[in-house]
Amino acid sequence: MNLEWTSHIKNCAKSLGFFACGVAKAEILSEDKIHYENYLKRGDFGEMDYLARNPEKRLNPALILENAKSVIVVLWDYSNYETSISPAGGGQGGGKIAKYACGEDYHEVIKPKLTQLEDEIRKLFPKCNMRSFVDASPILEKAWAVKAGLGFRGKNTLLINPEIGSYCNTGVILLDQELTYDTPLEITCNECSLCLENCPTGALENSYQLNARKCISYHNKGKERTTTVDFHGWAYGCDECQICCPYNRRGVSHTLSIELNTIANKGRVSKIYDNVIANVVKQSKSMDCFGTLCLAMTLLLAFETVPLHESRK
Repeated sequence: MNLEWTSHIKNCAKSLGFFACGVAKAEILSEDKIHYENYLKRGDFGEMDYLARNPEKRLNPALILENAKSVIVVLWDYSNYETSISPAGGGQGGGKIAKYACGEDYHEVIKPKLTQLEDEIRKLFPKCNMRSFVDASPILEKAWAVKAGLGFRGKNTLLINPEIGSYCNTGVILLDQELTYDTPLEITCNECSLCLENCPTGALENSYQLNARKCISYHNKGKERTTTVDFHGWAYGCDECQICCPYNRRGVSHTLSIELNTIANKGRVSKIYDNVIANVVKQSKSMDCFGTLCLAMTLLLAFETVPLHESRK
């Protein structure tokens, strides 16, 4: 029955729009313990202090859900988000936008779907206990995705799925019922180190080691928006270590780059602008007022404000 239940859950996840679903046994992440402890000792998380809180919970799901037996992980694919509005490169007053930010806030997309998936799981196990998470709890989502066979950890520290690359978000459900468990993929980056070579600020100090204090994305959309770091044309986020990855190369531009006075389709641009601003508003809770203002002004310049009122008529 475990296999049948597991297959049903995976089918339900795909019917809800998730690209893939995998299941791992809920146990202590002993293999990730040393890596995470070293990460904390180096202080690579910058001022994202929440990453240093509750390390024991991040490594042991039973401390989050009593008697947890299974970790269900889903992938949300955003590799097809429309972001190729004008050639990447960023001209005078232009700016590049990270691919994930050009769609709806993934928290608001994934969380309701996880709730629907929970409803289906409860039909199988009426008396079960479970909790779902989307990037807002002491859960090492990427580690669990790897254990659930959904991808492997790239040298850029991101989860890489062999089919859609690293352009994916994750959601997690902890369940106190046993299921049939997947096995990790036997794939690695091998000799490829393009992400390390192409990181413009050297934030990828070593393979599988990202120093957020040097990362463009940390500075231009996070708590510390600063002008001391060269953003290399990025107005919001940074995808350089993903654009160069062979698993992400699909013969299309992966970067939104808006240049003033060269916007052909104002309706499309306005929709993307609205999505980006919605993501920025969510981020602003962890940013100071000056940082939020600077980011808003940068995006206004990058997108040009003229089409906004036109698209809302």
